[in-house]
Amino acid sequence: MDNIAVIGRGSIGLLIALELHKKNPDIEITLYGERSENSASYAAGAMINILSEIDCFNVDHPLTNWKLTNRGQALNDWDELDVYLTKKQIVNKSIYTSYGTKMSLMDNTINEVEQKSFESIINAAKKYNIDIEFTQNEDKKSILIKEENSVDSRNLLESIDKYLQGVIDVQNNNVELLRKVSDDNWAVVDTKNNVKNFNKVIIACGSWSEKLISKSEGVSLPQIQSFYGIGSALLVKSQLPHVENPKLNKILRTPNRGGTCGIHGVQRNESVYVGASSHTSHLALRYPNPESIRTLFEGTERFLDIDTYDLGFETVLGYRPVTTDHVPIIGSLSNNLWCIYGTKRDGFSWA
Repeated sequence: MDNIAVIGRGSIGLLIALELHKKNPDIEITLYGERSENSASYAAGAMINILSEIDCFNVDHPLTNWKLTNRGQALNDWDELDVYLTKKQIVNKSIYTSYGTKMSLMDNTINEVEQKSFESIINAAKKYNIDIEFTQNEDKKSILIKEENSVDSRNLLESIDKYLQGVIDVQNNNVELLRKVSDDNWAVVDTKNNVKNFNKVIIACGSWSEKLISKSEGVSLPQIQSFYGIGSALLVKSQLPHVENPKLNKILRTPNRGGTCGIHGVQRNESVYVGASSHTSHLALRYPNPESIRTLFEGTERFLDIDTYDLGFETVLGYRPVTTDHVPIIGSLSNNLWCIYGTKRDGFSWA
């Protein structure tokens, strides 16, 4: 019988553990990882999107072609997950918080990169037969991508995490290193110096994956380096009993701006998520950049048209794992040892 360690408690780690348990409840699974306030998964806007992530820089990349070709599987898998979680009463309602992505260009904020990225999305939709609607008025042109949805990342992952704690072994410790015991076995050493042997190990701990691999014995690092992609966002919500929370019935966003997200608003259960700004560092910086927060405040009022006068804001920050070539590192590192990290802002789609 397989004895599997899943290292990482974000969206990918949790859903790998859940899927393994679904396939065979008798498999012995141990999930490792502390719940971090700076987890990219918990700080994510959690848009289940493929087409709207295209920009004029990545549109012709082979990975973009692969994602667009296989997007139906990812979208279908999320629909099946929604049914499964609801049926098992892991969640008390559909995991989706909004349906469709409305991407817009505002005449007073448009730049050349956004214009070219907008055109790239329209061209890709035609090429891959993706249903979109185009509209234009005096100061704005928009496309509606009907197949894309969003989830409340924090609520969803907390629900899955709670369920898994009742059906598999969940360790609230990070992993310090791995040791190769034999061709078919790995020893996992956690930060409290507990040691347990497994015949299969999956590393999915985001920005910390590279550090873990570099400290481990019997495994070599991939040639591609990864960094901390530090993403910051706002949660906009009411603090007053007579003021309603803002509501969005679909994802509202601008095109990506060459390696970073455009402004986007995403409905969460009790707030609107406004994201996201990002910059890359080899250090795990602890606080958002003030200029990033200023941009998000401006985007909330100007683009999302949310009156913020009576509302409160919560700042969230997460470490998105980013590789030097912006391609995820997915696959086998050694016998019975696999990894998936470097997914940047696509963690929920990859999950």
